[in-house]
Amino acid sequence: MGNRHPDTLASISDMAALLLAKGKIEEGAPLCMEALEFCRATLGDRHSLTVTSMNNMAGLLQAQAKLTEAALLYQDDVQGGRTTLGDRHQDTLFSMSNMACLLLSQCKLDEAVQLWV
Repeated sequence: MGNRHPDTLASISDMAALLLAKGKIEEGAPLCMEALEFCRATLGDRHSLTVTSMNNMAGLLQAQAKLTEAALLYQDDVQGGRTTLGDRHQDTLFSMSNMACLLLSQCKLDEAVQLWV
């Protein structure tokens, strides 16, 4: 299959998300970067796997307290989800919720609420 096959990219992205969820930031970071880089290069910015990889990378940046970078990537992720999957797709809603949580942590309540309604 190779490391740029969509199934492989999905597995890399899933493993990165799992490691991040377990708090293993150091282990998950290289996989996040690899998945996003390869997804963008192979599938383009609006493919569903790329959108998922963007969400994972934004979560990594948030965990690393790089909130400005995380917010920019979440914005791109939300837009990509809306364009690719639609406003009510579960992955788009998940990205919107993540972005809202980041905004809430920055005391941007009005902006966060707009994503939740």
